[in-house]
Amino acid sequence: MEKTRTTKEETETIRAWVQTVFRKRRQLVRYGSYESRLIVGAALLHMLVTVGLFAVGRAQIEPSLVDRDGIMESLASDSYNYRREALGLPIVNENDPGAEPEQPWNAHVKILSAEFAIFGRLFGYTILSAEPFNLLSYVSILILVMMLGREIGSRRIALVAVGIVAVWPSLLLHSTQFLKDPPFIALALALILIVTTWLTRTYNWRGTLISGVALSVAAGLLLLIRLKFAGFVVAIVFFGFTYLIIRQLLERRWLRRNLICPVLLLFVTVAAVFYLAATYNQKFKRYPSDQSGVVKLSAPVGQLHTVLYRERASFKNTTAPSTYARLSGLNDQALRGIAAARFDFNNSYAGSGSLIDGDVYFHSFKDVLSYLPRALAIGLWAPFPNMWFGAGKHVGIAGRLLSGGETLFMYLCGLLALVAVWRAPHRLANWLLLSIYALGVTGLGLVVSNIGALYRVRYLFLILLIVLAVKGLESIVTSWTAGRSIPLAANPPKNLQRGGAGNQKAIKGLAVIVMTTCVVAATWAFFGGSAVATGASSAMLDFTLVNRTRSGIHAIYLSPHESAAWEENVLGDGKLDNGQMVTIRFRPETRSAVWDLRVELNRGDKAEWKNLTLGEISKIILRVSEDEQVFYAEIE
Repeated sequence: MEKTRTTKEETETIRAWVQTVFRKRRQLVRYGSYESRLIVGAALLHMLVTVGLFAVGRAQIEPSLVDRDGIMESLASDSYNYRREALGLPIVNENDPGAEPEQPWNAHVKILSAEFAIFGRLFGYTILSAEPFNLLSYVSILILVMMLGREIGSRRIALVAVGIVAVWPSLLLHSTQFLKDPPFIALALALILIVTTWLTRTYNWRGTLISGVALSVAAGLLLLIRLKFAGFVVAIVFFGFTYLIIRQLLERRWLRRNLICPVLLLFVTVAAVFYLAATYNQKFKRYPSDQSGVVKLSAPVGQLHTVLYRERASFKNTTAPSTYARLSGLNDQALRGIAAARFDFNNSYAGSGSLIDGDVYFHSFKDVLSYLPRALAIGLWAPFPNMWFGAGKHVGIAGRLLSGGETLFMYLCGLLALVAVWRAPHRLANWLLLSIYALGVTGLGLVVSNIGALYRVRYLFLILLIVLAVKGLESIVTSWTAGRSIPLAANPPKNLQRGGAGNQKAIKGLAVIVMTTCVVAATWAFFGGSAVATGASSAMLDFTLVNRTRSGIHAIYLSPHESAAWEENVLGDGKLDNGQMVTIRFRPETRSAVWDLRVELNRGDKAEWKNLTLGEISKIILRVSEDEQVFYAEIE
């Protein structure tokens, strides 16, 4: 009897355990199914939209909006450039499969080229061939939005935020094109998510290692797609490190393992900047030269038919530099970067009909600083309401109405995001996202003067705004349903409970001050990072030569205007490929003010420019016309 009773008890115990396991499994499946179903549904929607665009293009239903390959020129004109570059790579170049490209293509173009090689024979060089990677990028964005929503809030916040981003019309359309924006957004979100965990978690050694590796991988891949955004990576790390210091001060404890990753990254960043500054592609002009070189001819033989010389805004002082001016060379280079970016947008989109302040150029830091409030307004609220209802030159009235509706929704998101931050001021992760958003839209408003381009590059920062907005909406709904004000925090850390209301006010004030300081400092990192990496010099004759001739350059000659010969080849045994740049420096003893320049291309063409006052020039960009008969030198 005793044995039978024991057997029954064991059976009941096992049965209860099995029931518990299956009950938890069913709960897990039920809880996880919402996320998985949402992601799968969004993926199906993306594929449906891609196929639909392709079908509309093939049927030529609206040829002015969608071409036969599914490309929407009005929304993604860069798609044509990326496709042309991808088709020029050896992996897909049918005319010359062994050809080596002149330009060092980026990772996005290489992936697109691989897709064309695999799927091109089946679907042609259309958006259907690019769908695998586009779909992967789109799904990655949604998964990372979900993770970010959970990290700063709750599962409900994550689900709502993902639902909004998944059906965002213009983002959905953009993600079907040959653009690098979707993978860039995904990698940037991964970077921001990792930095956010510095403020929401307390790391152990395993977490520190995982965070460091993941952040390094995300940052490395991000720079492979857009190297110019190195300053953006530095800015995010700087924000995270700053708010992590505040968190430790407020909680009155050191989070040593949380600090390891940002401290090491900042150290590596500083070391890399100095290393790049020292090893950047630069050449020195000998003075006096030890070579006579080719004799200058009054009528050069073999030169391109026409040589044009176009003046651009000059940001170089014409007086001899003082000691302070030499130390502030980085300031000059940062200004040139901002001003040149603004100049390029103003001139590239001159006939688009959608410029904002297209006549604004920057000539000094005073100009930049005075334009910052306007840049913030453009980044936050453009396109403005008076632009919503007029027919666009390329997108028509439908495109303008769509952008107006999405912008109005973002206005609402901005208000809800402020609610989220203000109702939980001790949640530094909220302040981190808001700071990144403020920096991003201000920087874009500063240099991007075209509404279409601004709309597209702003997606990343608007996604952060949506996540914060959903959190603010949840706090309002919870407060309303509970019939009372929602607590400032559901489970505030014990160290934060000591200070009471006074501590909360201190957090608000401190966070506002820090956010303002971070925006100013990180703006410098955002725009000055690449300038620092170029190893800018304050010497009056130093300048940067950029090759955009679609051909390599094997010889660059510089000689004083009064010299009878071209002297030595500044490149020596080196070469300057298409898309590359070289900084040409001069010795302190150089005395000539007026110089002549001669370049020789790999394909045999030559071009010369005479009477260049290098003291007034900081950059020369070399271009060739489409028929390769006119050589342009854009002077900055």
